[in-house]
Parts: sequence; C-alpha cells; structure tokens
Amino acid sequence: MQEINVVEIRKQAKFMIIKRSYNIIFNTVFYFIKSIYSIIKLATFGLVTIITSSISFPYTIEKCKSFTLFCQGIKDSYMSHFSFLKKPLYTISKIFFKFVLQLTTYLFVLFLIVPAIVFNLSIIFLPYVIADNPSLSNIEALKLCQKLTKNRLGEIIELTLPFIGWFLLSILTLGISSFFSYHYYQCSKSLYYLKLKEVYEKEEKLKTTLINNN
Repeated sequence: MQEINVVEIRKQAKFMIIKRSYNIIFNTVFYFIKSIYSIIKLATFGLVTIITSSISFPYTIEKCKSFTLFCQGIKDSYMSHFSFLKKPLYTISKIFFKFVLQLTTYLFVLFLIVPAIVFNLSIIFLPYVIADNPSLSNIEALKLCQKLTKNRLGEIIELTLPFIGWFLLSILTLGISSFFSYHYYQCSKSLYYLKLKEVYEKEEKLKTTLINNN
C-alpha cells in the first residue's frame, strides 16, 4: 500500500489557500450574507406566525371553552366565541402574554429543540385552563397548566401523534378532510383535558384531606 504524505498535503492545501485567497474571501462573504439572509427569512416567518397566533389567542381560548362545553353536552352560541371583544383589557393582556410566550419559545427552539418541544407540550392546554379560570393571572394559569400535565408527556404524545396523519391528509385533500379531522382533534383534546382536570381535582382534594387529618 502506497503511503500518502500528509505533511505534503497540508503544505499543498496551505499554498492553495494563499494562492486563491480572493476566492476564499468572496465565498466567505457570500455565504455569510446568505446565512444572514436565511436567518432573517426564518426569523420573519417565525415572527409572522407568532403575531398571528398571539392576535388569535383570545379567540382560541373561547373556542376551546366551546369545545369543552360541546363534549359535556352543553350548547353555546357561536357568537360567544367573540365575547372577548367586550373585554378590551382582557384581550390585550392575553395577546401580549401569548406574544411573549411564543417569542420566548421560538428563541428557545433555535438553541434547545427538545426542551422547547417538551415545554410546548406541557402548556398545550393553556387556553383551556384560562377559559376555565378567568380569575387567574396569566402566570398562575401557566403554572396550573404545567401542574395538570406534569408527568403526562407520554400520554399527550400518544394523544396528539396519530393526528399528524390526519393533518397530512388534510393537505393532500386541499383541506376537505379537515372538516372532520379538525373537530376530531379538538374534541379529543377537550375530552382529555376534562379527564385531566377531573383527576387533578381529585388528587388535590385527597392531598387537602390528608393534610387536614394530620
């Protein structure tokens, strides 16, 4: 087997770099600009998503409330979805809170993807908690939501993962299948939240009873 002179290769590489330094400078500048452009494009897309999600958050809260009522056999008016419009301070507070939360999570995703995904799953029922507990502050609702979902990451993944196929089908059918899949997904989430809430309240009552007995 013929030996390869590694030292000579390094010298050759060094000579090529020096000789073609103008190309290297150009390529470095080009890829730097391209990278900056990609980051700006990604950030812009992310910012648009964050803004639209934040603005629609008060409506999302009312929609989640409507689905939980539906799952309990209680009818409500479609106009109740827009009841937040009568509470401007409440609406602004929820939009701002959602914006900060989304922006923090988005920046978190750029550096720590897995923890960000776990965090997002832990607050997946935040609109439901806010709808159920309007007297709680935003931070209190966030903490309560995380208490509800504590140690239930596996269940939440098991609940939501099968719907990826439904969402893909919705894309393939140009949104036609979403008439079923969207409501199927929302009802599944609402039913799970109601059960989650029931179990949590039972556990809290048991804890209170044990503390009082001691």
